[in-house]
Amino acid sequence: MAKGSPASLPVSGNTMPEEVFQQPVPETVRREEPPESSVEQRWRIALELMQSLLNDYCRARSQLEETCRALVGRGKDTEQRLRCLLGLAANASQADPAGRDGADYGQDTRLDPEGAPPVLRACCFGSFEIYLDGKKIDRWPSLKAKSLLKFLVAFRNRPVARDVLVETLWPECAPEAGRNNLKAAIYALRQLLLSHQSLPRAPQLVLFSEGQYLINPDAQLLVDVDEFERRWLTGRSLEKEGRHEEAAEEYRRAERLYRGDYSEDDIYADWTLLRREAWKDAYLTILGKLANSSFEAGDHESCILYSQRILARDVCHEEAYRWLIRCYSRSGNYYRARQWYDLCAAILKKELDAVPDRKTTALLRHIPQQEPA
Repeated sequence: MAKGSPASLPVSGNTMPEEVFQQPVPETVRREEPPESSVEQRWRIALELMQSLLNDYCRARSQLEETCRALVGRGKDTEQRLRCLLGLAANASQADPAGRDGADYGQDTRLDPEGAPPVLRACCFGSFEIYLDGKKIDRWPSLKAKSLLKFLVAFRNRPVARDVLVETLWPECAPEAGRNNLKAAIYALRQLLLSHQSLPRAPQLVLFSEGQYLINPDAQLLVDVDEFERRWLTGRSLEKEGRHEEAAEEYRRAERLYRGDYSEDDIYADWTLLRREAWKDAYLTILGKLANSSFEAGDHESCILYSQRILARDVCHEEAYRWLIRCYSRSGNYYRARQWYDLCAAILKKELDAVPDRKTTALLRHIPQQEPA
């Protein structure tokens, strides 16, 4: 190596002298981070805003939930107090001056206990009436929705197939149009029932399962027809046991429930015909028993009243005419007794082209011939 020349660096494979790594890197050699672009800056700001909004939403939701819990607690406490007050008032009230039975379905407006299922009361005798949690439903979205509920109440012991409802309520429509009409009526009926329920989270009262509709079995469905039948059968059992006074009381309670013939609003509907006539027969039988027991007890006024109610439903009921003739004869009003006989003969001739029975004619012998005073 020549004198004065720089010292030669030892070369050993790929190694480099340590001094090389210890030398500082010139400023011009260092790499700088690229500046944030405007698009990235906007995205970062948007994400920060979204995170801020999410945090605000979570805080607001938490506060609202706490407020709702507090309000619900206060509402339940107030409602419970109100129910207690109404219950006390109902227990302290006097009996109905009209003589109606306590189970008269259209008149009970007491609220249900806390947590109890909705109470649906249906009055099928006379004009159809429905009460939900003590409140009468007066306004219906359509007549079909009302008829739909009538049908479901009538067949409350079993689900009703969709096609049966379509054929019954829309017999003139094609199957597809009928099903669409049924869907619309079901929706309107459900909304109506929900709007009349007192619970904040009210259950659906009309259910659909496997092509069939039914009233929710969890609801408490009370129907005047069921109560009428129960009173009627109880009276018969008591009468067979010789407990005639108790039987008569059961018959009177059943008679009060009969506000009119079954489903008078649908007198021309085929599905109401047999039911209407069956319940009318039971009602006339009850009236006959009450008229007979009143006559035997010497209560002629009650016997006359029950006999007239029989004739209001069946003008050809000859036994009712005989009770009237007997009662007026026993009371000394022979003129009215003969008038009832003449009316009986005229109506039987007009309606059946028949003459009064020998039992009826025999009563004439006990009616003196006299002119009205």
